[in-house]
Amino acid sequence: MTNLSILLPDSVTNYITNPAMRFDTTGWNVQGSTITRSLEQARFGSASLKVVTPGAALREGAFFRVSALSGISEPVTVSAYVRGTGKVRIRLDNNVVGGGEFVSQRIDLVSNRWQRISVTGFSTGGNDMRLFVETDENTAISRTFYVDGAQMER
Repeated sequence: MTNLSILLPDSVTNYITNPAMRFDTTGWNVQGSTITRSLEQARFGSASLKVVTPGAALREGAFFRVSALSGISEPVTVSAYVRGTGKVRIRLDNNVVGGGEFVSQRIDLVSNRWQRISVTGFSTGGNDMRLFVETDENTAISRTFYVDGAQMER
C-alpha cells in the first residue's frame, strides 16, 4: 500500500491591501515621483504600479503605509516584484520612535523580466509600518520601474 502526503504551507496575512493594483493605486503614495496604475506590465493579473522618478533627489519611489500591525511586536517581511531600469531597493520603515528601518540589497533592474526583492525587519507594535520601493543610485537620476505582488507578512 502506498501512502501519499501533501504538505501545505501555513496561511499568512498580507497586510498590503492593494498588492497588485487590480483596480487602482489606493494606499500607494509617492515619494518624489509619480505613480500610476499601468496595463503595460503585470506580474499578477492585468496591472502593476508604474513609478516614474524625475531624478531630483536620491531614494525616489513609492510606499505603502500599514496600520494593522498595532500591538504586534515580531519579525515582519516585506517583498515585491520589480522590473524596469536602474537600481532599486526595498525598505521596511517602522515609523515610530525607536522603530528603525530595514533595507534590502540593491538590485539592478531588468526591463524584460520580474525580480523578487525582500527584506525582514521587526515591528515594535506601532501603527505605522511602511513598505518603500525606491531608487538606490549613487546620484539622482530619472528612472521608470514597475511594482507588482507587494507583500507584508508576519
